[in-house]
Amino acid sequence: MNDLLCTAYTRIEVDEVLKEMRPHKASCPHGLNPIFFQHFWEAMGKKSQLQFLHKHAIPPRLDPTFVMLLYKLVSKVIVNRLKHMLGNIISNT
Repeated sequence: MNDLLCTAYTRIEVDEVLKEMRPHKASCPHGLNPIFFQHFWEAMGKKSQLQFLHKHAIPPRLDPTFVMLLYKLVSKVIVNRLKHMLGNIISNT
């Protein structure tokens, strides 16, 4: 289970998580809600975003809205990985 959780993020996982986000949910501090990122994800260079996720380092000049999106993506990818294991981790009693 640990190996699965520590596996590098894939484009497929990130794409799935991005699609799962409710498009018109409350906007970020700069007024951008998930639909903006869903629409322009390809143009923003998802390959470079995966590199940030793998290195666990976010460039200091990166826009705060983008940082917030990255954190949401990481947490949702981890949740998606964990939900398949919960039956083995938590007992019914």
